[in-house]
Parts: sequence; structure tokens; C-alpha cells
Amino acid sequence: MTAPSAPAPPALDARLLSFVQASPDAFALLDVEHDATGTPSFRIALLNPVAAQLLGVPARTAAGLPLEPLLRRPGTQALLDQLPTALALVVEVDARFDRRDGPTWLRVQAFPVAGGVALMGRDVTDQHLAAALLQEQKAYLAHLARNLPAGCVLLFDRELRYRVVGGAALGQLGLEREALEGRSVWDAFPPELSESLAEEYERALAGEEHRCEVVEGGRLYERLLAPVYDAAGAIVGGMVLAADVTDARRQEEALRLAKEAAEQANAAKSDLLARMSHELRTPLNSVIGFSGVLQKNRGGRLGAEELDFVGRVNANGRHLLKVIDSMLDLSKIEAGRMAVELQPVDLRQLVGATLDQLAHATTLGAVTLGAELPEVLEPLETDPHKLRQVLINLVGNALKFTPSGRVTVRVVATAAGRVQAIEVEDTGIGIAPERQAAIFEAFEQAETGTARQYGGTGLGLTISRSLCHLLGFELGLRSAPGEGSVFRIGVARHD
Repeated sequence: MTAPSAPAPPALDARLLSFVQASPDAFALLDVEHDATGTPSFRIALLNPVAAQLLGVPARTAAGLPLEPLLRRPGTQALLDQLPTALALVVEVDARFDRRDGPTWLRVQAFPVAGGVALMGRDVTDQHLAAALLQEQKAYLAHLARNLPAGCVLLFDRELRYRVVGGAALGQLGLEREALEGRSVWDAFPPELSESLAEEYERALAGEEHRCEVVEGGRLYERLLAPVYDAAGAIVGGMVLAADVTDARRQEEALRLAKEAAEQANAAKSDLLARMSHELRTPLNSVIGFSGVLQKNRGGRLGAEELDFVGRVNANGRHLLKVIDSMLDLSKIEAGRMAVELQPVDLRQLVGATLDQLAHATTLGAVTLGAELPEVLEPLETDPHKLRQVLINLVGNALKFTPSGRVTVRVVATAAGRVQAIEVEDTGIGIAPERQAAIFEAFEQAETGTARQYGGTGLGLTISRSLCHLLGFELGLRSAPGEGSVFRIGVARHD
């Protein structure tokens, strides 16, 4: 038994048929048949190439094919279900056609025509993909918002409707996600409060950003109200972000109080040192002076042993005076009481005078003290007295810790003579890497036994680095045990 042949479609104007075949939209003309119960079924009368490709049938041989097997799929079942309604009314359905290269979405309009139904479908795949992506991003954003550990976030659209609400602090702020999400500010809050919030939200939608702090439930929150922009830069909504900053503020306050206490203690220390230095210097200078007189032994009454004792008193007194002077210098720097007097300085002359002053320390001939200066050398804008004090400390240290070899003061400059650095290099005992940071701390030396073997207060490098910072310079170190050391004063000023 052969299937009944499909009736021929009504004649179409050639121009209209040409338009349908060339259209980028899908077009189908369906014939309708009713069975004994009056249930309609549909057969293809005409397909244009776009519709034929989506249905997976050749356009030229599609006439007469039943439509139901072609549409009974998950993405197009809704369209198939609406076709009986389209015999009397215009209906619109979004249908998904699954293809090898991915899904294609059509917005299909079905409307009645003589003897059947006409279908016209426009590709809306990009809109569906964008909507799916937007929904995915919204879900991700909602997940982040609901898991915000110390605050909450509220996102609203241009109609002042809350779209995303979440965060651990919602309950602490007296808010509930279920009571806000999907509702407008007018529906979510009492009239007086909603009026105030609406005014704030409108300012955010106008591009304004506002920050403030609010206290709720004994906790301090930093509140940010800001506009939300889309990829094109248009304002599409607003955001309220409330972050719990209670613990952070407490830590800041604790740090501030600790800093103030440390500054007060440091000021008290500096004041005590300044006062005590005067009280100690006066009797100490007397001890040094009288012991110096006794060392001359003009009456010849002191024997060798007594003179040795007097010499020790004088030497220890001078050492103690040096310690007091160093501590006083350090306290002045820390208290910001040491003034800097800048002027052009001839480094050739300053280095030469410094080496002449320390030349007596090399009289035994085991250490050679020298300088390396470029032929062209511009004056350096600095405080000559304080830079000389730094050089005396560095060269004195180098001589102390160099049993034999060479100590060199080197000025590094550009070809034009612009000073870049001053280096003090020695061939002495060197410093272990793990001790190189510690030696710049007060009363620290390279090794625990260094002070006993070589002497010193442990304040020279601390004062030198502090003076360099005061001058706008940087004091650095390169060293290795047994290979000597290089202390480098970088003269580039800090901004």
C-alpha cells in the first residue's frame, strides 16, 4: 500500500518564491491533515535551503515528508507541540537545532495560512549563548557573594531591583537574602528607608561612588556604593559592598599605640642620653686630664707599675668617652636633632684628609692605605663633616680587621665625573653572609669574639648607616670570610 501523495502547494509568485529561497532566515510551508478523531498532522509542502539544512533533509525532495519525526527532539519538541495552535493563532517559540558544529537557536513564528501553517525562523544563537554566559556569570557571582567571609554584597539593576545578594555578614546587618533577591528596594524596605536608599542608588546609577563607615551590632563596616559597568562602559546597575573592618581597625589602633609608645620611649631614651652625656663627660674629662698629667711623671715619683696603671686609666677613660659620644650621636640622629649642612664638596680633598688622619694606624707597615680617584671628578653636594665621619668609621674598621694587606678608598664616577659611589675595600678577615645584616645593628660585630680580639664599641657601622640615610645615601656591603670586604656608599639621593 503506497502513502498518499502530498497535495501540490498553492502556486507562489516567482518573485516571492525567489525571496523565500534566498532568505537567510528559515522558511517552511506545512500542509495539515486530520485523522478520524480530528487530530492534525503536518507534512512538508516547501522548505527553503536554510530550513532544509537545519532539519537535515534535501530541500528538493522534502515535499510530502511528515514533520513530526524531524521535530520530535529535545530542542524542538516545544515547537511541534505548538503547531496545532498555529492553525488559528500566531505563536512564537525558541527552538534549538543540535548540529555537529554546535547548537543553533531559532526564534520561530508559526501562523495560519490556507491549508496549513507557515513557519519563519530567525537565528538567535548569539543571544542565547550570551544569555547562557550571563546566567553562568551571575551564578558564579552569586556563589562568590554568598561565600564572602567578612562582609556582604548587594547588586541591583537600573530598576533598583536586587539581582545578587550574599555574604556572611548579611545576618549581622539584619538582612536576609530571600527577602531581598529579586525584589525592588521599594518592596524590600519600609517607605522611609527605601526612599533614602533609592536616592543613594540613583546617584550610583549616575556614576557616583560613595564610601562611609557604619556600626551595626557592635561591628564596624566599611560601606562602598558604586556603579557597575558592562563591557561597553555603560552603567547597567550598582553595587553595595559592606566589609567588616572591625578587626583591621583594632589592629591599626594597636599598631598606632605601639608606635606612639615606641616613639615616646625612644624620645625618653634620647633625652636621657643627652642629659647623662653631660653628667658623665664632666667627671670623665677630669679623670682623663688628671691621668694624663700623672703620666708625665714630672716629679719622678711614680714607678713603672704605677705609670702602667695610670696609662690604663687614661686609655679606658678615652674609650668610655668615645662610647658616650657615639651613643649621643646615634640618639641625635634617631630623634631627628642632627642638622645637615649641604655644600659642594671636593672628594679628592676630603678623601686625602681622611687618609692623612688615619695614616698613623699603618705605621707598622703591615697594611697599605691608599685611594683610587678618577681623573675627572665633579664636586658632590653633601655635608662634608658627616661624610668624613662615615669614611673615618669605615676606614678605621677596615684597618682594624685587616692584619695585613691593603685598604683602599675608591670613588666611582661616570666619564663626565658625576659621583656614583664611594667604596672602602679591604683584604681583611671578611664577614660571614649570615652576619652581614646584623653588623649594622647597635652593639653588634661580625662575630661574638670580635670585640675581645679587635676592640670597638659596635656602634660605628650603626652610626655610619644612619648618617648615610640622613645624607640621602645608601650604605651596602659585599663580603666573604677570608676574602675581605667592600663597603659601598651609593650617593644617589632618595626621593
